[in-house]
Amino acid sequence: MKVIVKRLIWVVFIMAPVVYGANFDKGQYCFTTGDYACALAEWQPLADQGNAPAQTKIGSMYDNGQVVKRDHVEAMKWYQKAAEQGYAAAQYSIALKFDNGQGVKQDYVKALTWYRKAADQGFVSAQFNLALKYSNGQGVEQSYTEAAKWYQKAADNGLVSAQLKLGAMYYKGEGVKQNKMTSMGWFRKACDNGNQKGCSNFKIISEHRSQ
Repeated sequence: MKVIVKRLIWVVFIMAPVVYGANFDKGQYCFTTGDYACALAEWQPLADQGNAPAQTKIGSMYDNGQVVKRDHVEAMKWYQKAAEQGYAAAQYSIALKFDNGQGVKQDYVKALTWYRKAADQGFVSAQFNLALKYSNGQGVEQSYTEAAKWYQKAADNGLVSAQLKLGAMYYKGEGVKQNKMTSMGWFRKACDNGNQKGCSNFKIISEHRSQ
Protein backbone atom coordinates (compact mmCIF):
# COMPACT_ATOMS: atom_id res chain seq x y z
CA MET A 1 0.00 0.00 0.00
CA LYS A 2 2.81 2.37 0.88
CA VAL A 3 4.47 1.64 -2.43
CA ILE A 4 1.25 2.48 -4.32
CA VAL A 5 0.86 5.79 -2.46
CA LYS A 6 4.43 6.80 -3.29
CA ARG A 7 3.88 5.99 -6.94
CA LEU A 8 0.64 7.97 -7.06
CA ILE A 9 2.36 10.99 -5.52
CA TRP A 10 5.19 10.67 -8.05
CA VAL A 11 2.67 10.62 -10.91
CA VAL A 12 0.93 13.75 -9.59
CA PHE A 13 4.16 15.71 -9.38
CA ILE A 14 5.27 14.61 -12.82
CA MET A 15 1.97 15.21 -14.57
CA ALA A 16 0.91 18.52 -12.96
CA PRO A 17 3.48 20.75 -14.71
CA VAL A 18 2.60 19.22 -18.08
CA VAL A 19 -1.11 20.01 -17.68
CA TYR A 20 -0.20 23.44 -16.32
CA GLY A 21 1.78 24.28 -19.45
CA ALA A 22 -0.80 22.78 -21.77
CA ASN A 23 -3.52 24.97 -20.26
CA PHE A 24 -1.43 28.08 -20.72
CA ASP A 25 -0.60 27.17 -24.30
CA LYS A 26 -4.26 26.50 -25.06
CA GLY A 27 -5.07 29.95 -23.68
CA GLN A 28 -2.39 31.46 -25.90
CA TYR A 29 -3.84 29.68 -28.93
CA CYS A 30 -7.32 30.94 -28.09
CA PHE A 31 -6.00 34.47 -27.65
CA THR A 32 -4.10 34.39 -30.94
CA THR A 33 -7.22 33.27 -32.80
CA GLY A 34 -9.29 36.04 -31.18
CA ASP A 35 -11.27 33.80 -28.84
CA TYR A 36 -10.67 35.91 -25.73
CA ALA A 37 -13.37 34.18 -23.67
CA CYS A 38 -11.59 30.86 -24.17
CA ALA A 39 -8.23 32.47 -23.32
CA LEU A 40 -9.63 33.93 -20.12
CA ALA A 41 -11.15 30.57 -19.16
CA GLU A 42 -7.75 28.88 -19.53
CA TRP A 43 -5.62 31.57 -17.92
CA GLN A 44 -7.81 32.61 -15.00
CA PRO A 45 -7.41 29.37 -12.99
CA LEU A 46 -3.65 29.45 -13.56
CA ALA A 47 -3.49 33.10 -12.51
CA ASP A 48 -5.47 32.30 -9.36
CA GLN A 49 -2.92 29.59 -8.59
CA GLY A 50 -0.06 32.09 -8.83
CA ASN A 51 1.22 31.51 -12.37
CA ALA A 52 3.05 34.74 -13.23
CA PRO A 53 2.72 34.56 -17.05
CA ALA A 54 -1.02 33.91 -16.73
CA GLN A 55 -1.38 36.75 -14.24
CA THR A 56 0.34 39.07 -16.69
CA LYS A 57 -1.96 37.94 -19.49
CA ILE A 58 -5.02 38.59 -17.32
CA GLY A 59 -3.66 42.04 -16.52
CA SER A 60 -3.23 42.74 -20.22
CA MET A 61 -6.80 41.69 -20.95
CA TYR A 62 -8.07 44.17 -18.36
CA ASP A 63 -5.77 46.80 -19.83
CA ASN A 64 -7.24 46.33 -23.29
CA GLY A 65 -10.83 45.45 -22.41
CA GLN A 66 -10.73 42.03 -24.03
CA VAL A 67 -13.85 40.11 -22.88
CA VAL A 68 -13.62 41.87 -19.53
CA LYS A 69 -14.43 45.55 -19.00
CA ARG A 70 -11.36 47.75 -19.39
CA ASP A 71 -10.04 48.46 -15.92
CA HIS A 72 -6.51 49.81 -15.45
CA VAL A 73 -6.68 49.42 -11.68
CA GLU A 74 -7.58 45.73 -11.98
CA ALA A 75 -4.85 45.29 -14.58
CA MET A 76 -2.34 46.80 -12.18
CA LYS A 77 -3.42 44.35 -9.48
CA TRP A 78 -2.60 41.36 -11.67
CA TYR A 79 0.66 42.85 -12.91
CA GLN A 80 1.70 43.43 -9.32
CA LYS A 81 1.10 39.79 -8.41
CA ALA A 82 3.35 38.62 -11.25
CA ALA A 83 5.96 41.34 -10.73
CA GLU A 84 6.39 40.37 -7.11
CA GLN A 85 7.52 36.97 -8.40
CA GLY A 86 10.18 38.67 -10.49
CA TYR A 87 8.41 38.25 -13.84
CA ALA A 88 10.00 40.79 -16.19
CA ALA A 89 7.03 41.28 -18.52
CA ALA A 90 4.85 42.24 -15.57
CA GLN A 91 7.51 44.57 -14.21
CA TYR A 92 7.64 46.28 -17.60
CA SER A 93 3.85 46.59 -17.67
CA ILE A 94 3.87 48.25 -14.24
CA ALA A 95 6.53 50.66 -15.46
CA LEU A 96 4.29 51.60 -18.37
CA LYS A 97 1.39 52.22 -15.98
CA PHE A 98 3.43 54.64 -13.90
CA ASP A 99 4.92 56.20 -17.03
CA ASN A 100 1.50 56.92 -18.54
CA GLY A 101 -0.51 57.38 -15.35
CA GLN A 102 -2.96 54.57 -16.08
CA GLY A 103 -4.59 53.11 -12.99
CA VAL A 104 -2.01 54.90 -10.85
CA LYS A 105 -0.75 58.45 -10.44
CA GLN A 106 1.90 59.24 -13.04
CA ASP A 107 5.29 58.84 -11.44
CA TYR A 108 8.45 58.81 -13.56
CA VAL A 109 10.63 57.78 -10.61
CA LYS A 110 8.57 54.64 -10.01
CA ALA A 111 8.41 53.99 -13.75
CA LEU A 112 12.20 54.14 -13.88
CA THR A 113 12.48 51.73 -10.95
CA TRP A 114 10.28 49.14 -12.63
CA TYR A 115 11.90 49.61 -16.03
CA ARG A 116 15.24 48.89 -14.39
CA LYS A 117 13.98 45.70 -12.73
CA ALA A 118 12.84 44.35 -16.09
CA ALA A 119 15.86 45.72 -17.97
CA ASP A 120 18.25 44.01 -15.57
CA GLN A 121 16.65 40.72 -16.62
CA GLY A 122 17.30 41.49 -20.29
CA PHE A 123 13.77 42.63 -21.18
CA VAL A 124 14.56 44.58 -24.35
CA SER A 125 11.67 47.07 -24.38
CA ALA A 126 12.48 47.96 -20.78
CA GLN A 127 16.11 48.53 -21.69
CA PHE A 128 15.05 50.91 -24.45
CA ASN A 129 12.58 52.83 -22.27
CA LEU A 130 15.11 53.07 -19.48
CA ALA A 131 17.53 54.62 -21.95
CA LEU A 132 14.83 57.10 -22.98
CA LYS A 133 14.33 58.12 -19.34
CA TYR A 134 18.03 58.85 -18.96
CA SER A 135 18.14 60.66 -22.28
CA ASN A 136 15.16 62.87 -21.41
CA GLY A 137 15.91 63.24 -17.70
CA GLN A 138 12.53 61.89 -16.62
CA GLY A 139 12.56 60.52 -13.08
CA VAL A 140 16.33 60.72 -13.02
CA GLU A 141 19.11 63.19 -13.72
CA GLN A 142 19.74 63.38 -17.45
CA SER A 143 22.69 61.26 -18.50
CA TYR A 144 23.54 60.53 -22.11
CA THR A 145 26.21 58.14 -20.90
CA GLU A 146 23.65 56.00 -19.08
CA ALA A 147 21.27 56.34 -22.01
CA ALA A 148 23.92 55.08 -24.42
CA LYS A 149 24.68 52.15 -22.11
CA TRP A 150 21.07 50.96 -22.13
CA TYR A 151 20.57 51.66 -25.82
CA GLN A 152 23.64 49.50 -26.38
CA LYS A 153 22.11 46.60 -24.46
CA ALA A 154 18.84 46.86 -26.38
CA ALA A 155 20.67 47.27 -29.70
CA ASP A 156 22.80 44.20 -28.98
CA ASN A 157 19.55 42.33 -28.42
CA GLY A 158 18.41 43.28 -31.90
CA LEU A 159 15.98 46.14 -31.19
CA VAL A 160 16.00 48.30 -34.32
CA SER A 161 14.84 51.48 -32.59
CA ALA A 162 17.78 51.17 -30.19
CA GLN A 163 20.18 50.61 -33.09
CA LEU A 164 18.96 53.86 -34.65
CA LYS A 165 19.34 55.77 -31.39
CA LEU A 166 22.82 54.41 -30.84
CA GLY A 167 23.81 55.26 -34.40
CA ALA A 168 22.68 58.85 -33.82
CA MET A 169 24.55 59.08 -30.50
CA TYR A 170 27.81 57.92 -32.07
CA TYR A 171 27.29 60.34 -34.93
CA LYS A 172 26.79 63.29 -32.55
CA GLY A 173 29.11 62.12 -29.81
CA GLU A 174 26.37 62.07 -27.16
CA GLY A 175 27.23 59.87 -24.19
CA VAL A 176 29.92 58.15 -26.26
CA LYS A 177 33.05 59.24 -28.05
CA GLN A 178 32.09 60.47 -31.51
CA ASN A 179 32.79 57.80 -34.07
CA LYS A 180 31.11 58.00 -37.47
CA MET A 181 32.31 54.56 -38.50
CA THR A 182 30.59 53.05 -35.49
CA SER A 183 27.57 55.20 -36.25
CA MET A 184 27.47 53.79 -39.76
CA GLY A 185 27.75 50.29 -38.36
CA TRP A 186 24.64 50.70 -36.22
CA PHE A 187 22.67 52.33 -39.01
CA ARG A 188 23.72 49.45 -41.24
CA LYS A 189 22.44 46.93 -38.70
CA ALA A 190 19.11 48.75 -38.58
CA CYS A 191 19.04 48.77 -42.39
CA ASP A 192 19.79 45.04 -42.52
CA ASN A 193 16.81 44.56 -40.20
CA GLY A 194 14.57 46.24 -42.77
CA ASN A 195 14.53 49.79 -41.37
CA GLN A 196 14.49 52.40 -44.14
CA LYS A 197 15.67 55.22 -41.89
CA GLY A 198 18.72 53.14 -41.05
CA CYS A 199 19.38 52.61 -44.75
CA SER A 200 18.97 56.31 -45.48
CA ASN A 201 21.27 57.41 -42.64
CA PHE A 202 23.88 54.86 -43.63
CA LYS A 203 23.81 56.10 -47.22
CA ILE A 204 24.07 59.79 -46.22
CA ILE A 205 27.07 59.23 -43.94
CA SER A 206 28.76 57.00 -46.51
CA GLU A 207 28.38 59.65 -49.22
CA HIS A 208 29.70 62.39 -46.95
CA ARG A 209 32.73 60.31 -46.04
CA SER A 210 33.54 59.65 -49.70
CA GLN A 211 33.50 63.34 -50.65
